[in-house]
Amino acid sequence: MVKIYKRVHFFCLFAFVFCQTGIPATGNVVNIRTGVGIVGVDLTIINSNIGTVTDTAGFFNLEWTDHYPIRIQASHIGYEMRTIVVLKPGNIWIGLNPAVLKGKEVIVVGDRSYSEKEVSSGEESINLTEVNILFFPYQSSP
Repeated sequence: MVKIYKRVHFFCLFAFVFCQTGIPATGNVVNIRTGVGIVGVDLTIINSNIGTVTDTAGFFNLEWTDHYPIRIQASHIGYEMRTIVVLKPGNIWIGLNPAVLKGKEVIVVGDRSYSEKEVSSGEESINLTEVNILFFPYQSSP
């Protein structure tokens, strides 16, 4: 009887360990001020080659099959970069703070050279009789 309990206990422990490693990290990235999902946030698991981007509603799904905890870095233009630690699989909520991108002053100068080109056109003179013949061919001339 004790052998059966040991086997069941070992099987449950084995199943628990492997169930914990196969669950993906899913969640939502939102603007922390408005609560609206952010499109196109780059999410990467630090020290790995696994990453993804958020969809049109700010949702993501990271296919992580290794052990937890993991560190996820979230970055997007116009928001402060943020790194979070995920202790166990489940639904993750990440709030990003809007940030102003400050850069150096940029001066744009445009110079357009103006050149006058000579355009030739043909010239021809016709009299009134020729105009009547050209535009009213079926009328008799006076």
